[in-house]
Amino acid sequence: MLSSWGKSAPKANRPRAAERFGVSGLSCPLGEVVDISASGMRVRFSGAAPLSKGATATIAVTNEGQSVRVTARVVWIRKGGLLRANEMGLQWVNVRPGIAAALVQLGRFGFVSTQDASASQEASATPPPPGHGANPPVTARIEVEDLYAVLGVTAAATHEEIRRAFHAGAQLLHPDRNPSPEAAARFAEISKAWKVLRDSDLRDRYDKLMARCSSRPAA
Repeated sequence: MLSSWGKSAPKANRPRAAERFGVSGLSCPLGEVVDISASGMRVRFSGAAPLSKGATATIAVTNEGQSVRVTARVVWIRKGGLLRANEMGLQWVNVRPGIAAALVQLGRFGFVSTQDASASQEASATPPPPGHGANPPVTARIEVEDLYAVLGVTAAATHEEIRRAFHAGAQLLHPDRNPSPEAAARFAEISKAWKVLRDSDLRDRYDKLMARCSSRPAA
């Protein structure tokens, strides 16, 4: 789920608060996951950055039957060169300690331990059965909110159609016209969608990320 597409210039990455664990074979539509920790993860990508600094997305790290979902925010983007790949750092947002530990376990070992009771509410906690063999494969899935659906239009909508949809919704939901908490939350949603889709560059990047997430297998 995307919540912000800021354009500020990236700064140098800062040391992560928790110990990092290198992973192998874990990829997602954002790119290759280089390492994971209780506070975030680092992703290596090619071409243009799939997300802007400040953008958030729902990350689902899964294996065969287990899944841990968490929101992550892009905190830095580093462009590579001839000898270095492009990378971005993502930080988990409002994650309980048990869920953070489960993310590390899935990334490192391929399963969530039943000893972590605090993670069991959001992650299935059944280790692979005896004789299962190697740890089950782990993948990372990125879930992106459909901003077109938020405004009630299709991905083929013109700029004018998107503008009309936003203003029609704003007429009904603006706090000055509708003081209910539900209307305020809905107004925030359509405003977020309009902020991205009204900008041709942000819309193009959003469309490309949507295409990645719908067509590229997370493996």
